[in-house]
Amino acid sequence: MEIRAIATAFDRMADALSQEDAERIRAENALLAAKQTLEQRVQDRTSELQEAVAVAFERNALLETRRHDLIALNEMSDLLQSCQTLDEACIVLDRAMPALFGMGTGGAYLFRESSNLLERVAQWGGDLPISFMPDDCWSLRLGRTYSSSPSDTRPHCSHFPSETMNATHCVPLLAQGKTLGALVFLWDESVPSPDLDSRLKLVQAAADRISLALANIKLRQSLRDLSIRDALTGLYNRRFVEETFEREMARIARSQEPFSLMMMDVDHFKRFNDTFGHDAGDMVLRSVGELLRDYFRSTDMPCRFGGEEFLVMLPGTSLVNAQERAEDLRKAVKSLTVLHQGRPVGQITISIGLAAYPSHIANRFTLIEAADKALYQAKALGRDRVVLASEETEAPEEPRTA
Repeated sequence: MEIRAIATAFDRMADALSQEDAERIRAENALLAAKQTLEQRVQDRTSELQEAVAVAFERNALLETRRHDLIALNEMSDLLQSCQTLDEACIVLDRAMPALFGMGTGGAYLFRESSNLLERVAQWGGDLPISFMPDDCWSLRLGRTYSSSPSDTRPHCSHFPSETMNATHCVPLLAQGKTLGALVFLWDESVPSPDLDSRLKLVQAAADRISLALANIKLRQSLRDLSIRDALTGLYNRRFVEETFEREMARIARSQEPFSLMMMDVDHFKRFNDTFGHDAGDMVLRSVGELLRDYFRSTDMPCRFGGEEFLVMLPGTSLVNAQERAEDLRKAVKSLTVLHQGRPVGQITISIGLAAYPSHIANRFTLIEAADKALYQAKALGRDRVVLASEETEAPEEPRTA
């Protein structure tokens, strides 16, 4: 009996030990599973954090790019608003646009001298045409932004190369109901651009600011022209002479280039008014003004100085050349035919006083006075002639008559 009891107790003890071993193994397995689960969670969380950090860095880089873009856009806008002429604005665009839009290929085009041709004023990336016609661009036809790509059915604008396989984007420059130009872009769709939408918004913002600045420049130039242009002849007026002469004198003092000046007067002008009326006199002045505009170079400055008197500034022109041109001009005026109510008003002649610096007038600031005195002499000597001024030129004591 004792042996059986001992065996039974031993069996019970063995069962208990076996159960303990099983529980220990289950605990160890649970602990191992928990550890593996925790490690996986840590690994997953680490990956999530790494992805979040990468996204944050990318987003921060995009924000920094946008910040730089906004600074560059504002700087370009400030410079454009400070420009006084379209030529100055073109210089600003040529320097600012490539820095602002480095992606792909692009260009800025404006209407310049002609309203039927857009001229390239800025370019970046690849080559684009120097100019194109308005009908070549769908955005100008439609009056709104126009995009196309190889993956859609819309045609490319014909100012782009016909063989291009790139996406295109054109934005018209519009202000106050007028088309001033266009911004055009080409880029490779196969190259991923996560910030493309933002870049296109930047393009539109730039177009809006450029349009506004150009419209303001054109308005200021129009107002400026009204203030310095003679309404009858379209030539510069006396105010322009007073503003420009001193600046030209300072410039030639630095450059030491020759500078000539003509003062001229329509002979016997009062006769046209007395015989045919003031309308005829205005026609004579307009005809002479038109001849002066056509005859002189773009760098010369023909002006209506007052009444029937005209003045022409000739930068870079020597006395010899100025004298030849004055004689040719005198002959050209003499050959003019002006009709009033179908009748010729008679022959038109002019007298010209000519002065030049530094060849024979040492003091550049007395050029106008010297040329005016020479004009007096031309009148006194019988009119219809060119007289050269000199340091000793004196005006006659009698008042000058037409």
